[in-house]
Amino acid sequence: MTWRDAAIDHAKLMAPNESCGLLIDVAGDTVYCACRNLADNTDHFIIHPGDWAKAEDEADIIAIVHSHPDQSPEPSAMDRQFCERSQLPWHIVNPVDGSWGKCLPLIGRQWVWAISDCWTLVRDWYALHGLLLPDWERPSLAEFEAQP
Repeated sequence: MTWRDAAIDHAKLMAPNESCGLLIDVAGDTVYCACRNLADNTDHFIIHPGDWAKAEDEADIIAIVHSHPDQSPEPSAMDRQFCERSQLPWHIVNPVDGSWGKCLPLIGRQWVWAISDCWTLVRDWYALHGLLLPDWERPSLAEFEAQP
């Protein structure tokens, strides 16, 4: 079972509440660690400190995962702010349709064309400050290399 499959199963189990978990690196394999959600509000999550400590004792924490059970997996403004604070990538799943969203900290992200490139850095910075900018259709990589 992949970490994504494990996270979706956990999200389905926890719905209508948000699920939360951590990704750890165990000898080069990415493993999902389901965590308890301490939040009272069904639209929020707070990872149980004991679950965080246990995951940290097992291996390096490499990302945070949570669900949006009744909405798009696109990161909310709050998701973006806390992703930035955590300095870890965030993966967000909608357990109903299995779609995924992702949020990366502004500093330290790897440059990937159309995923975490210069435009997404600018867009994400503005989103942290409450201004949502539209994405734009980028040319294929071959076109970009020919005429950047």
